[in-house]
Amino acid sequence: MTNEEIDAVALRLCSMIREHRKDFWIEPEEHYNDHKELSELVADWKAAKTIFWKAFIGLAVIGSIALAAVGLGHK
Repeated sequence: MTNEEIDAVALRLCSMIREHRKDFWIEPEEHYNDHKELSELVADWKAAKTIFWKAFIGLAVIGSIALAAVGLGHK
């Protein structure tokens, strides 16, 4: 393609985007609220991950203590 053809395509594309802008328009407030919801979802995920690891480590410690008690009880 020549530079003139590329420029013609670019101009046509720009005019089509301007004509149909509302078809792809995202309301700023809705967009902001979506970001707030995503940040809340990420915070919930991090909290759940933290709770999971605390519970896992706690159960591992309790299991170790229980195994040690059973082992000492058989002596």
